[in-house]
Amino acid sequence: MAIAKTAGVRLEWLAAGEGPMRPSDESPAPSAKQPPPTLTPPLDHTLFGQTYAAVRRLYDEMRVRISDEAFGELVLEIYEEIVTTCDAPDEHKGAIKHAIGQLRKKLISGNGRTDSGKRSVSG
Repeated sequence: MAIAKTAGVRLEWLAAGEGPMRPSDESPAPSAKQPPPTLTPPLDHTLFGQTYAAVRRLYDEMRVRISDEAFGELVLEIYEEIVTTCDAPDEHKGAIKHAIGQLRKKLISGNGRTDSGKRSVSG
């Protein structure tokens, strides 16, 4: 017991070579509650592409400049909102239209994302 304690190893490991070598190597007891792993849903390539295309069309139509990084973040934000709020794929098209409408309003009011904070559109 003194050798195991001094060496910082488990007595069962030292005596019989069974189990983990160090107490810190032990896995939690089966009864210990562990949070379930978070599962990220797989990327819906079609929905992401549709979202990307809709946002790109809006920015091109309104002639608003935005950096590639900011554009990517914006598309991902809208995509994630759609994925978390829609229960079924048949709702995606309407959700994209709604998101683009909201984004259009933000751009018109000057609250949308642009390169310099200034809109390059009149009106």
